[in-house]
Amino acid sequence: MSYSEEDRVKKQAFLYLARRSFFTEELSLKLAQKGFSKEVIDKVLDLCIKQGFLDDQKLTQQLVERARDRGFGSKAIWFKLCCRVGINSSVLQQVILETEKNQWVSLQKLIQKKSHQIQLLDPKQKNRWIAKMLRRGYGYEEIIRCLEEV
Repeated sequence: MSYSEEDRVKKQAFLYLARRSFFTEELSLKLAQKGFSKEVIDKVLDLCIKQGFLDDQKLTQQLVERARDRGFGSKAIWFKLCCRVGINSSVLQQVILETEKNQWVSLQKLIQKKSHQIQLLDPKQKNRWIAKMLRRGYGYEEIIRCLEEV
């Protein structure tokens, strides 16, 4: 039994999507590497979008939330995700702004979690901790304001 190219592209796309979520552009590149034609790939991608298997906005939201849960700030999330294939920078910026209020909460949780280990009265340790939070993408003013509240 001979399958059409569209059936083979669908099968390959569903195999990829069964393993993990992809951005539309990312999946398009993977299918193109397999040697499928651009027209058939676009047709299958449209089908996947209509059926809800591909949703770039939702995937961007998940990646930003996962990074926030790991304790990263807006700047670190931006630099980490802006270079990834398939992420639209305007969508990423919008999602980061929508979750901006969660940044303050995650910073407070980090400070409360580590407060027994941090001796904030010692300037050297305080500066080390501030530098660590800056590397995680939080703003200096946010860190200082949050430390003052604790």
